[in-house]
Amino acid sequence: MILLIALLLTTVTSYDQDVIIIGAGYAGLSAAQHLTTLSPSLKVQVYEASSRVGGRVRNWDTKTSKFDTITDDVVEVGGTFISPSHTALIALGKSVNIDIYNVSLGNISTTTNNNNNNNNNNNILEPAVDWPWWWWGVDVQGASNHTAGAIFHSFNGTFTFRTASQLINGLSNTTIQDLIQVGHEMDLATSTLKQCEQSGSTEWIDLDSITFEGWIRSKTIIEESRVILRNMCRGMIAQEPKFVSFLSIVKSMKGCWSGGDDDQYRFRGGSQAPLLKLQQSDTINIQLNTVVRFVKKNNKNKNGKNKNDEDDGYIVTIENMATDIVQKVTCKYVIVTGSPSALSKISFDSNILGHDDVQLLQRLPMGSSMKFFLIYNSPWWRESDAKEKLTAIYTTKLPADLFPIQTQDVISCQDHRPYSDERGAMMCWIEGNVNVNFYGLMTAAERKKKILDLIQFSFNNDARAAEPLTMQEFNWSDQNYIGGAYTGFFTPGTQSTVPFWKAYSGGTNSIGEKSNNVWFAGADWWTGIGNGYMEGAVRHGQKVAEVIIEREKKKSKKNHKQPIIKKMHQMTIKSTFQSNASTMET
Repeated sequence: MILLIALLLTTVTSYDQDVIIIGAGYAGLSAAQHLTTLSPSLKVQVYEASSRVGGRVRNWDTKTSKFDTITDDVVEVGGTFISPSHTALIALGKSVNIDIYNVSLGNISTTTNNNNNNNNNNNILEPAVDWPWWWWGVDVQGASNHTAGAIFHSFNGTFTFRTASQLINGLSNTTIQDLIQVGHEMDLATSTLKQCEQSGSTEWIDLDSITFEGWIRSKTIIEESRVILRNMCRGMIAQEPKFVSFLSIVKSMKGCWSGGDDDQYRFRGGSQAPLLKLQQSDTINIQLNTVVRFVKKNNKNKNGKNKNDEDDGYIVTIENMATDIVQKVTCKYVIVTGSPSALSKISFDSNILGHDDVQLLQRLPMGSSMKFFLIYNSPWWRESDAKEKLTAIYTTKLPADLFPIQTQDVISCQDHRPYSDERGAMMCWIEGNVNVNFYGLMTAAERKKKILDLIQFSFNNDARAAEPLTMQEFNWSDQNYIGGAYTGFFTPGTQSTVPFWKAYSGGTNSIGEKSNNVWFAGADWWTGIGNGYMEGAVRHGQKVAEVIIEREKKKSKKNHKQPIIKKMHQMTIKSTFQSNASTMET
């Protein structure tokens, strides 16, 4: 009889949504696509704080100056390049009819497409593997044309090069010998790392105890080689090596996070194109301009009594920035995506994030990166009348009159043409403290003048260099819901502290589950191949979606038994009433 009463009082929990996804970047929308495709009965809602989809990828049209569009004239102001190993990202693009094209040294085929005038299939003289390990321009130099070269402003003056041997011959012998020696030291450091995921091990503790800058200073004696290694760090993490754990560099060099030529492909239509296509498809519910303020467990049943039932799900408090309306939405699952900086702005109750999670967020600062574009009527630097086709600028030292603020603030630029190749697009990376100085010590007009001066100086004051159609800068460090680029990076001592690494990786499941049915997901949080790349965001989003689908299947099997039990309950009730009626008649 007690069992019967308990069954009669049982109620089914209802939710506003089955899954709430916070963030409409690659992690969020790949998870949403996976869920809606593989389990269309689930109610999935995506909330995005900004006015667009994309997260840290964004398109800008070189002809119309419009953002967030898909054309053959766009360039990427955010994440751009794709490795052959980025299979999940490439497949996502194909699923919405967005193809990749080859732009890098990784393509050494001698086949050209005579019907395509934009040189996207040109053969390359040297494969990326032939370039020295320290060369931060390894995957992009010469991408625009197989006869193209690059300009290098070094400690000993300016030279041009097209091949690895020309690069090495252009630098001083003392610099090269220093880099060769430090390369042997890097090989030794990499060989000590037995596993990519082994927090608390002796080798992790040793490698995680110093910054990359500390290691550089202990292994090098030539200042130019130090500048080259700092540039390498900026290119990898968009941050100064004095802030970055040496363990992170060793893991990257070992191939823990990526494989293949990282800069070999781009998406036709820009890296934002697949996400814009998903938004346009109307198969995913995306609400823009909606900030998530709070996520907490729903610990009350319908009668208002406190419960500890995991099926009660979660309450997500959202604020529509256009209407200022605040709502509370209930759900079973929560996927939280975005940068560590963005996630730190969301309040979580202590049942979701513990002490180690909160502390970890304080140890994952963001890099500082800005892309600066100069758009010309044509790519004059590699046209047929050019004496030498030069498509990139690299520096270890610039004249003081060009950059008097910080003589060590060096900048790299390259031909970053759109797919159509109808406009000339020269793009400069400004990363780490270089970006901090650029924004902290210069006005917008001064920044433009400095970049224009660099281009003119590099191309021997060619009159065409002084006449861009437009100039566009995009600084990721001042984006309110992102806070920097490329990703969050590890400060020394974080990865080797077991509780922090467990909080980061999600422990034994390694997919970032913070509480039952709540995940952190994205390029910053994925621990395997693709960490820090668009690929990692896609893999993580899809993996979490698969876990949710599997859990729903298990619940469905469990609930499938309920009709039989319900029928037994009804028979029991009917039998009880008949028995009582018979007793009354008697």
